[in-house]
Amino acid sequence: MNLGSRLHDLFIRDYQTGDFDRLLTRDTRNTVDWYLSDSGLEAPGTRDWKWYAIQLPRLMLVAFLRKLLPARRILFAAGTALFLWGLLEGNFHFILFGFLIPVYLLFLELADKHILKTELDVASDIQRSLLPSELPDLPGYSVSFRSVPASVVGGDFIRFEPMSGGRWMVMTGDVSGKGMKAALYMVRLISLLRFLATTAETIVSLLAGLNSAIRSQFPRQVFVTAGTVLFTGEDSLTLVRNGHLPFYRFTAETNVIEPVSPKGAALGLHPEKSFEASLEAISVRLKRGDWILMISDGVTECMNADQEEYGTSRLATLLNRGKLAAPDTLLSALLQDLDRFRGSHPAQDDISLVLIRKD
Repeated sequence: MNLGSRLHDLFIRDYQTGDFDRLLTRDTRNTVDWYLSDSGLEAPGTRDWKWYAIQLPRLMLVAFLRKLLPARRILFAAGTALFLWGLLEGNFHFILFGFLIPVYLLFLELADKHILKTELDVASDIQRSLLPSELPDLPGYSVSFRSVPASVVGGDFIRFEPMSGGRWMVMTGDVSGKGMKAALYMVRLISLLRFLATTAETIVSLLAGLNSAIRSQFPRQVFVTAGTVLFTGEDSLTLVRNGHLPFYRFTAETNVIEPVSPKGAALGLHPEKSFEASLEAISVRLKRGDWILMISDGVTECMNADQEEYGTSRLATLLNRGKLAAPDTLLSALLQDLDRFRGSHPAQDDISLVLIRKD
């Protein structure tokens, strides 16, 4: 392999159209926002050329130093001092060492990022394995679901669990928080749900047990919103909501889609008696062509670059256009519409969708 081919493989082998555009626009904007917001540094309200030329570099430098470990921060300061001293004195060795120290720190930071990415990939694989690998046999129903995390891992979950008497339930929920922390609590929550579902006689007793377990085993600030559907017969379902978004019900006979909002507190917020008192279980009977949709707030709160939310009106429009479509087709159309609406703006929250249609 000649030198030109080696340089090509080294620098542009994996280059894709649009990489520079993303680097200079979205990536740069997101990086600046992350450094400033995560460090608690607030920019002045007015942003003239002086702010961009003087204040922004200063704020970014302070934010960058706060991100470094103390030893690396000291080493970076020493390298910068050596480099500047070498420039003033015309000392080549000082300039060289002052340049090599930040390069050394860059290698360390890249290694840390690679190790973290590897661990996140493992966590993502574990989370994907917790999604239903196959749907239960539910005679008379067609069921479809989608789960799209906002980052590598997230706190949303979808579970189909058997209950006593040969019944099945499906729960979609959202653990408070984001990222790895929420994902770890979500894994623990699923273990509790699987255990309790095998012994609970009713959906209320199941949710009450889950609420008590969260309050006793999770930190006080952690809570869970959820929507649960219990298959109670060939044409009947029981709907329970715990601080989650409403269910959406389509009735083929009237050709109407309407929200269904049972009362119920989020899991983990209230003690047993007040929690059970807050629950409302609504029974619905479905006829051929009727369906129930469960969504997470990642749908309605999806934002575009103008900070507009997707909202319930856009959701209603999309659902009305596709209400007669197959479950898979309707969910795919909803995700495509969310992608179109969001554009280049990064996703801020996980998306979970479950659609149950009566055949």
